[in-house]
Amino acid sequence: MFPGFAIAAALAQVLAPNNQQIANLLGLHVLTKVAVYYPAYLLNISMVRGLSHVVATASVVNVCWLLATGAK
Repeated sequence: MFPGFAIAAALAQVLAPNNQQIANLLGLHVLTKVAVYYPAYLLNISMVRGLSHVVATASVVNVCWLLATGAK
């Protein structure tokens, strides 16, 4: 997932550097992965791990969608 996040973050910096919604979605991805996914992985809680992965991935897809549709 890191390459997708890196591409979305780089494109967001170039195409929409002042868009607060995109910054919040990128932050959601990072916080979800760090605060929920990794502890759930270490504790082997599959339902929480799966849900946090879906939320984190959806936030990156949402960023890419916003950039593709012309968010400024």
